[in-house]
Amino acid sequence: MKKLLILALLAVLVIASCKKDKDDVQQIEPVPQSADYALFNTGSYWIYHWYKIDTLGNETFMDKTDSLYIAEDTIINGHTYQVKKGNFFVTQNYLELCRDSSNYIVSHLGQIMFSATNFTDVLFYDTIADLLTRSFKMDDKDIIISVPAGDFKTYNFKGTIVPLIPDYPWGVRYINYCYAKGVGRVLSTSYYFSSPDYMEQRLIRYHIE
Repeated sequence: MKKLLILALLAVLVIASCKKDKDDVQQIEPVPQSADYALFNTGSYWIYHWYKIDTLGNETFMDKTDSLYIAEDTIINGHTYQVKKGNFFVTQNYLELCRDSSNYIVSHLGQIMFSATNFTDVLFYDTIADLLTRSFKMDDKDIIISVPAGDFKTYNFKGTIVPLIPDYPWGVRYINYCYAKGVGRVLSTSYYFSSPDYMEQRLIRYHIE
């Protein structure tokens, strides 16, 4: 009887140990892949509308539509880049080349454009003439964004724009590039340096190959 009790106790311990190991495995979450947010197959496309937002939060449709699509892949210096074309804001012949580099999305110029994992470091910084500095980092993790195409959980590649002109009337400003997994960019913001208003680009329709 004593041996049976010992064997039963050992069996319980083994089962408990196996269950604990199984639970530990289930708790391990996969590392988010930046490519799932920003790189897509040829033929994928996105359609956007632009809205102007004044300092009181009033919105006005700008009667402007952007369309972007993945045209092809191209090889530069041995690296394969996704080629995105279309029109974006005031650029009618928009061209964007990007690829995955160690789970960062980078341009053909080496500029980091997005990360699904690094929400700590400044990923891009530059100075434009004597007007302003720009610094970008990931922010607003898993924020739900509502646009005409739907509601999406997003990561925001957020830019902080610091004016170098002492009497600039609107101070530090921010721009956003919000990406959803499996969808791409669903919202972005921009502005004219000479105006307090913002412009917001919202996704209205998309197709992923």
